[in-house]
Amino acid sequence: MLLIFAAVSLERGFVRASLVAWLVYAMPHFVFHLTQVRAFSLADNVAQLCTLGFLVLLPLALLVLAGPYGERRTGAGGA
Repeated sequence: MLLIFAAVSLERGFVRASLVAWLVYAMPHFVFHLTQVRAFSLADNVAQLCTLGFLVLLPLALLVLAGPYGERRTGAGGA
């Protein structure tokens, strides 16, 4: 719900906070599954680790695209 509101509002600070919250969940989840490889077949491990890795890389890429923290955007005709 938080990510949906951030995507609709597109307020930079809110978007960045939402992406960081996503990472707080996704990173430990990825690390947990990385340590549990014996429980699954090779195909299952590849599928789940690639998917979970993507769920970590996506918010990191979006944070980079959002620009440095504290940077202010000027309008289309801004000075």
